[in-house]
Amino acid sequence: MLALIVVTALHLGDEKGLPILVNIGAPGDTAGLLLAVAVEESENIDLQLRRGIETLLVNDCCAVVSQWAMSSESLDLALMCPDSALALVERDNRFEVVGPILMNAEVLVTKKDRPILSIGFAQGRIRHAEHVASTFKDSVAVSAMLPASLPYAYEKNVVDGVVVDFLTALTLNGNKTSLAGAEKHNISYVLVVRKSFRKSLAYTQLLTAIEKATYKLAQPDELSRVVTQYKNKKMGTKEIELWQKMQVRFVIPTSMLIASLKSRELNLQNTENVVTN
Repeated sequence: MLALIVVTALHLGDEKGLPILVNIGAPGDTAGLLLAVAVEESENIDLQLRRGIETLLVNDCCAVVSQWAMSSESLDLALMCPDSALALVERDNRFEVVGPILMNAEVLVTKKDRPILSIGFAQGRIRHAEHVASTFKDSVAVSAMLPASLPYAYEKNVVDGVVVDFLTALTLNGNKTSLAGAEKHNISYVLVVRKSFRKSLAYTQLLTAIEKATYKLAQPDELSRVVTQYKNKKMGTKEIELWQKMQVRFVIPTSMLIASLKSRELNLQNTENVVTN
């Protein structure tokens, strides 16, 4: 699911016009595209982009080390899966969830022309296990795995299906099914912020850049360019059609407010102003 965490250091101006450093944690999968375009759209930025943190490489946002990065104040904001975000804010009241930033980016890929008896999902993604269980009832065995091992396990027939990020799903052969469900609102990633940083001018500037990036990525041609440029993957007509069929979309975090955050649930208060392709 997550290749790595990309930490982007942004030099944004403060109220006096002086540069300040902002560290943002983002996954190396589909969600990371938003940050890449936000950087392009940001004004008054002297950007330094580096992979990992100087002394820390995070492979999974559900891992303890990733949540430690936020708690240690190595990061001001992060794009995190709901499971990881929930664990963080329940444990540390210095942080809060702003809102969703990516919907329906997880795809269930299953083998063709064979019984589906086992499905792998990324460890820590409890909601994925619950979705598979509700879909297949007791007919399949569900296994938690390291995110990076899912494609290998699928290709080597260790499991008959896997829940993976959209960009990973493009590389796998098989039937592809959205996890969106009837309401079309499976939250893949949310924006988490340190409360003290939320009061800053830099936070406002960054939200503006994210909003611009969201609208930009709703355009198929722009989405294709960004995937090719930053992920070195083909995103042609066929892939765009799959993106739309899976109902993957970036959303402005402040337009889909979290009404409640409790025990493995992220409930949406409203779904207005959602940007669609």
